Amino acid sequence: MKCPECGFVKDRLEDFSNKTLTVKDFKSVEDSLKAEVQGEKIDDYKCSGCNKKVEVTKRTLFAETPNVLILHLQRLVFNFDTF
Repeated sequence: MKCPECGFVKDRLEDFSNKTLTVKDFKSVEDSLKAEVQGEKIDDYKCSGCNKKVEVTKRTLFAETPNVLILHLQRLVFNFDTF
């Protein structure tokens, strides 16, 4: 996460060997991965650097990939309206 006001960056490194991808409404796994790294907007996030409430983008970036990566393709989405 990066604050647009002061430029403060909050990041966390994690080791992983598997990744869940939503593939519904995507044409390929590559498109799903691109959507994953674009991220999502979070409103009213309190920045640790400037102590202001700002809108940030939370996203996943891959610094290194393991030798073997397991991709779990989530094809089904549960809909509470039709249940």
